[in-house]
Amino acid sequence: MTDQTRAILRAALTAAFLLLGGLSLLVSVLFGVSQPAALPEARAEGTNGQSLAVCSIEDLPGLSTVRYVNYTPDEFLQPHSLAGGEVLDLTTSPVLSGRGTLQFVFLNLDPFDERFNEKSEALSPYLGGDSYWHFTLCLPPFSGAVNVYIRASYETSSGEIAGYDFVNYSEYVGKTEEHRTVSEPLLLDLTFYSQRHIMSPDLSIRATTVTIHFEAGEGEHAMFLSRPLVGTDEEVRSAVGRDRYLELALTLVAAITLAAFLFATLLKRTAAFLPQTVLVGAIFGIALLRFLLTGSCLFPRAALVLIRVLSALFPAAAAFSLRERIRKFPLFVLFALLCLLPAVLIPLSPPFAAAASSAELILRAVVLCLPLALIVLAVLRGRSPKVFPAPCLALVLAVSELLPAAPLRFLSPGFWLSALTLAAVAALGSLFFWRIEAENRYLTADLQLEVDRRTHELRAMIDDRDKLLRYLSHDLKKPVTRIGQAALALEGTEPDPVRKGTLREIADKAEGIRAGLTDLQHYARENYAEEASCALDLAPLLREIRSSLSPDCEANGILLNVVPAAVTVYAKPKMLISVLHNLVFNAIEHAECSCIEITAERTPKACRIRVIDDGKGIETGEDVFRPYYSEHPARENMGLGLYLCRQFLRSMGGDLTYERASKRTVFTATLPRSPRHGPLPH
Repeated sequence: MTDQTRAILRAALTAAFLLLGGLSLLVSVLFGVSQPAALPEARAEGTNGQSLAVCSIEDLPGLSTVRYVNYTPDEFLQPHSLAGGEVLDLTTSPVLSGRGTLQFVFLNLDPFDERFNEKSEALSPYLGGDSYWHFTLCLPPFSGAVNVYIRASYETSSGEIAGYDFVNYSEYVGKTEEHRTVSEPLLLDLTFYSQRHIMSPDLSIRATTVTIHFEAGEGEHAMFLSRPLVGTDEEVRSAVGRDRYLELALTLVAAITLAAFLFATLLKRTAAFLPQTVLVGAIFGIALLRFLLTGSCLFPRAALVLIRVLSALFPAAAAFSLRERIRKFPLFVLFALLCLLPAVLIPLSPPFAAAASSAELILRAVVLCLPLALIVLAVLRGRSPKVFPAPCLALVLAVSELLPAAPLRFLSPGFWLSALTLAAVAALGSLFFWRIEAENRYLTADLQLEVDRRTHELRAMIDDRDKLLRYLSHDLKKPVTRIGQAALALEGTEPDPVRKGTLREIADKAEGIRAGLTDLQHYARENYAEEASCALDLAPLLREIRSSLSPDCEANGILLNVVPAAVTVYAKPKMLISVLHNLVFNAIEHAECSCIEITAERTPKACRIRVIDDGKGIETGEDVFRPYYSEHPARENMGLGLYLCRQFLRSMGGDLTYERASKRTVFTATLPRSPRHGPLPH
């Protein structure tokens, strides 16, 4: 890659990164604009003379959020008490005390308002058959237990407050003894009387109050997990349902994508997909926990902590995916570990503490600079463009998690950035996987060509060797035989004992060479290397050997006893017959025996074929399988038969051993057993 190309790529990647950041900011602004508007702030004087936050029925049509709530800590007020007190701004995610009272106040139309008829007509679409205007208030999940009242009547509960007697606050009869946290959204029907002639401007008659008695778990603080929604029943239920269904869809897509990456990682046994897997896993965990929080959740605090911990994995995945090093030092590992610092500190921080939340926000903002620095370093080093999309998306996603929580998840930038990241990571992962598969197919095809070429060369070498063996065994056999015969002839006419012994030694050596050449000739003629192994029934083969060798044994006054066994082995038939023939003929020619026995024995994984004779045997200290070994010292180890027999058996996955026991010579051929008939699988 030329310097000019690198410069162009750097400029393009920098522009792409800035564009991505700008688009993310634009998305955040657009979604922020499209969020439901907050109800206008209004105040009234409470029954205790203090300021009371109120909302007007005129602002309820459509879909809005409730921003302000009246708060009384450490005390359960009587429902519909309308006592003023501290007013909380819910956009700041305030942390509440262990127990207390929250109160939303919605005012009906003022019957003495000159525009009453005009306003009443505007509210006519929401008028029910009971002469009441109806609107719906959705209380978001609450980290604790709540009892809810509308006006002075008990409406619903989520969880249980310890030692709470409902009779003290309403006509409802009931009592809860122990605290139990359940976090779930609650939908409430707000009703306002529409007949002007019986309305009153008095606050206690005009107001529809929603009173919430709450209690947090031991050692915890209570808080709303989002802002309340209010509006028409259709719009509120549609928004809440859409939020839950889209969160479920994101969870399912993330789960499928995560399963695909895990499968690819395990299938390929590679860590190449690890950053993408961590990124998708974090998205899946956050989506699943948010989905659980929109339903009935028994562990809201733990879910919120886990969401914050998982969101800390985004910058760590961005840093790890770049794999930047300074010389040999893995800088990306250090940065990834530093990015995980918030994930370690978050569970240790006090729950819902304002100071801890601020410190966490600052720490996470600082941590975001680490993967950003690695991205800039990678751009300056001219890294390949394919490494940038995943870390850039992870970084933008981490930024989105620092933005204020939206009352509706599907209108938050984090939700759609998560969906965009899933799609991008899945697409990039698929392309990467396809590229790996293409490379593997290319390497496999190239390897197959190389194997074919080497096989052809090996076959050519084997053919050349066989030709050489045939030449040595055929063309040299005749002169060696003539040398032996000439030495024997001279021995008969030589009177000098010393020369006579020398001629005998020459004759013996010539005979040894002739025997070795005979073995080579037999090996070259049969070409056992070309024979394929197969599942072979041993009993018929041993019976065939008995039939073919019995005449030779009888001619030498030897009894041949064959004991077949019902066992199947993996072997080359011709090669195995040659081995057994060789062992029997060795016993006939050299052992000076009177009985030869062939037996077969099964073991769990192998079969042992023994050739036993009662001849003079060989000393156990001798290596009878050494090339050119012979029991006759005068021949100076010129035998090849036993060496070739052992090599043949080892080429079939077996072995050949020798022992002398109870004045009997035992050669044991071991072969692998076969559970079925058929060719040996490749």
